[in-house]
Amino acid sequence: VFRVLLEGTSFGNKHFETVTAAMGTLLIDCALSGTRGGPLMREAYGQHPIYSMLIFTFVLLTNVTMMGLLVGLLVQTIKRVAEVEEKEKESIRNEKAMEDFWKHVANVDEDSDGYINVDEFHNMLSQPKTLRLLKKMGVDPESLVFLSNFIFDESPQGRLSQVEFNQW
Repeated sequence: VFRVLLEGTSFGNKHFETVTAAMGTLLIDCALSGTRGGPLMREAYGQHPIYSMLIFTFVLLTNVTMMGLLVGLLVQTIKRVAEVEEKEKESIRNEKAMEDFWKHVANVDEDSDGYINVDEFHNMLSQPKTLRLLKKMGVDPESLVFLSNFIFDESPQGRLSQVEFNQW
């Protein structure tokens, strides 16, 4: 626009002679320069006040657009950090819940061998405290009952240690 509009003027020949020169003038001398754009706008005003207003409008829109992009990047970064922190908190909560659950498992371990077998597991699932702990961890007790035989069949001894249990 400025290339065609200012064609044939001394201002246009100096700053907008080619498309590349026009882009350089508008981006480097106006939008990204800070105070260097002021003399350029004064020179444009000397040609005609409308030229100065058009350059000012371009600079204003360019800077508002760049600020919008930077704000968008900042918001996305803050959002991503918040999501990562929330996942870390959830992981810590799950680890604590698993520790509480295993303490409960140790209390209902009938033979006190540090392992839980399928019978102890089924007895434990009938206790209200177990159901509360499972719900706290986001585990559906009914699904766990259906999967319990499969879980214990996968174990070579038919029983699970704390490490093996936490892997499930």
